[in-house]
Formats: sequence, C-alpha cells, structure tokens
Amino acid sequence: MIGPYLQEIMHPVPGSETPDFSRISYLTYFRVEGRWQYVSLDTRFPVGIMPAVSFGKQTIGKLTLEFAPLSFVGAEDQVEGRTVQSNYVITGGNEEHQMAQQYWTRADGNGESWLAVQYEYSRKR
Repeated sequence: MIGPYLQEIMHPVPGSETPDFSRISYLTYFRVEGRWQYVSLDTRFPVGIMPAVSFGKQTIGKLTLEFAPLSFVGAEDQVEGRTVQSNYVITGGNEEHQMAQQYWTRADGNGESWLAVQYEYSRKR
C-alpha cells in the first residue's frame, strides 16, 4: 500500500484460465463519522464501484467493513444474478504483510457465509 490507496494489476498463476484484471481500492478513516470508508472497482465484476464502511468497535490488527448488497455473484459470463451481502476483513496490521478476505452471504434466508475472495499482500524491497 502507498498512502491510503492501493492500485494493482493482478496476474493469476501461470497456466490458469483466469485472465489478468485491474483493481483499484481506496481506504480512509473519516473522523467526522468515526468510521472507516472503503471503495473498490474491479474489472472482473460487472457491478461498478463497490463501497463499504466499518461499523462498531474495531480490534487491533483487524478491520471489518460491510459492503452494500451486490447482485451479481460470479465473474465474466458466469454471473448468476443473485444478491449477496458481503464484508471485507483486513488483518495483519503491519507494513510488511496484510491479508484481506471477503466473505459472502447469499440472500436466500440460509445465513451461511463463505470465503469468496482472498488477497495477501507482502512488501517487497
């Protein structure tokens, strides 16, 4: 991360069928509201800008943000058109290493969440 934002070009594992994609995200603390604000745009998903905010007390080394409901579930031609509620959990809390995980809960009344996306960041010198 450089400052309060991260911009990246993702390169999947060689030999995989996943194409390269672009992703940009911004994270900042808004003192007036007393919460974190996050927004991302990802070329894999046909949903446009994805905003999220923190709620409640945060713990040291862990930040949880909640996205507005999304109605896409899937990428490229595999979009199902179902609504999910999702959160984004950032852990690690040091300048050398962070992990970000996005958990989805399908809007079907079941209430079960699953890990849908995971990013792991390590600083290279």
